[in-house]
Amino acid sequence: TVCTLRKPCRLCCKQLPHVLSLSDFMGWRYGPIAKTIVFLIAMFNMCIALLAEYTTIGSIFSDFVGSVSYGIIIVVGVLTLAYTAYGGLAVSIATDMVQGVASVILAVVLTIFVAVTYRQQPIPSPLPDDLGPNFYGYIAIFTLTVSLISSTMFSEAVWQRVWASANPRSLYGGAAIGFVSISCVVFLSGFGGWLAFVWGYASFADETNPNTYLMQLLSRSPANVAARVDSWVGVLVVLLAIIMNEGAVD
Repeated sequence: TVCTLRKPCRLCCKQLPHVLSLSDFMGWRYGPIAKTIVFLIAMFNMCIALLAEYTTIGSIFSDFVGSVSYGIIIVVGVLTLAYTAYGGLAVSIATDMVQGVASVILAVVLTIFVAVTYRQQPIPSPLPDDLGPNFYGYIAIFTLTVSLISSTMFSEAVWQRVWASANPRSLYGGAAIGFVSISCVVFLSGFGGWLAFVWGYASFADETNPNTYLMQLLSRSPANVAARVDSWVGVLVVLLAIIMNEGAVD
């Protein structure tokens, strides 16, 4: 992988035209046994990630939209499969760009909406007990760290970005932009959940769906009542979730 980082796209494709994935590279460099092991780990990794994405979007639609969960799962699955199978890596890269820009724009609109809507609502002191150190927080620190590091080590997405880069400058520049954008979107989503706990729209005692913490905040629904799409901002959140879900799936 270090070798590929020094020889992005054009040079990589020229010198290693037969290497089309991380497992191909491992097979070329270390032999068929290493290739098979990396392939199986990468497939396991992608299957877990895919199931997580489908489960999340299905949960959002069943609890927030009020529809069946499998409908949107089928739509996202068929749609991403269709354009990825038709256009391959080129279409996947193009759609990732569109999905990324759309996600950032929608996130900015949601941020402005929350800032304007809740600008006069004070933060209580002391904060609710759910926001203090607790079992769920410690588990999240461990599981997120281990799972993200492990999945990134065997992620085909890393290879895809190196393989598709025109030169080192575009590779590093794109990585920096992606890092900043993803960090902002993830922070805003997490901060929305934090505000939901602060103002009583979500709680562990009432078993609020973790996938809808942000929706609870936007709908101002009590923690024991599931939020529902009842405004234009709710529709916007659903669109944001679908776009980000498609980007992760393809």
